[in-house]
Amino acid sequence: MHILPVLMVSLVKISMGQFTREAIYHSMNDRGVYLPDDYNSDLPPAQGAPVPVDMRLRVLQVAKVDDIQQTMTVEMAVGLSWTEPRLLFNNIFDWDERRSVKTNEKLVEHLWAPNLHFLSTEQIDKISTLKNSGTVTIFRNGTVHYDSHIRLTVGTCFMSFKNYPLDDQLCRVLSVSHSNSIHEVVLRGSISYNTEFQRPLQYNLELRHLPDNYTFMVMEDAMYSVQGFEVKMERKLLPSLTKFYIPTQLLVALSWLAFFVPPEVISGRMVLLITILLMLVNIGISVESDSPPYASFTAAHIWLLGCQTQIIANIVQFAFVLFTMAKEEKVKESGGRGLPLSLQSLQGGSTVDTVSLRNQAVHAKRKELKAIVSKVDKRSLMIFPAVCLLFNAGYWVHFILAK
Repeated sequence: MHILPVLMVSLVKISMGQFTREAIYHSMNDRGVYLPDDYNSDLPPAQGAPVPVDMRLRVLQVAKVDDIQQTMTVEMAVGLSWTEPRLLFNNIFDWDERRSVKTNEKLVEHLWAPNLHFLSTEQIDKISTLKNSGTVTIFRNGTVHYDSHIRLTVGTCFMSFKNYPLDDQLCRVLSVSHSNSIHEVVLRGSISYNTEFQRPLQYNLELRHLPDNYTFMVMEDAMYSVQGFEVKMERKLLPSLTKFYIPTQLLVALSWLAFFVPPEVISGRMVLLITILLMLVNIGISVESDSPPYASFTAAHIWLLGCQTQIIANIVQFAFVLFTMAKEEKVKESGGRGLPLSLQSLQGGSTVDTVSLRNQAVHAKRKELKAIVSKVDKRSLMIFPAVCLLFNAGYWVHFILAK
């Protein structure tokens, strides 16, 4: 009479997911493994020696790199393995044939497990399957293996945009067993990365093992084992070439056509140069809106400033040409007044008429000024491309070496 209510209560507890200690014993024993009565999940398996924990990280993809927030989002499978010698096994089962049993991940809460913490975690989500988001596999030799899929956003990115858009960045995923010092738990890891599942990003990615000086951490006078990986990110150059570098360089080259426009066609030459300058300013505004925040000049700013300076220098050159032409026109209108005259003796000792001498001086001065205008345009046609070539050489050599 009293057995039926007790049995019903036990069934209700298990069906509702309330894993009491008795329910865990029954659930694990059904799978051929159970816990001893004096099992303490707060104590690591090995006393007096560090427990080696194998941490296998299988990176599925780097889902997102946020330059503004300086974060990286990674989807990966995390596998942890350690030996638990305190487990007891039911020899009724044929372990030679089965070799391992799989249990629900909630059971790991009642086993000892390394308490891992990902440093500078902005957000962490478990990627669930239809039934659960993780599995625990127990082998006959006492090895416990835990598998889970997570989506992790970390802020351990060390980003400097001084060389943007020719920059390289570095992000690290660091996990530490902060509940147990390095004298209790030692993390040993491996990483794998299949680019087949990688979605296109603004960077080319390279996953690497952590440097030796990042495999441990000192906190509160204790040393802890650290495991993870780092991602070296090299920004893709092609988008910047097509959207920024090539268009601006073509505009600078287009400004050289102004030297072929006769100086007398003032409106045509000025419209060309001012239009090109405004287009460069517009491209600069667009690039600035897409650029990550940075307190100082970036490589993009230096390039834009160099291109705009070349256009402004072209306008200044044309202003000098206009000033020279205005001076030549003033000489023409003044009729040579104010010009130095030299008396020349004709045959027979006669002196050249003053008007004739003045006309000759005006003609010579106008010819001299026109020659200056022509010479300035011709030399500018050689100097400006040469300066542009030197600027390009210095710019690309500097920033490629900086990488």
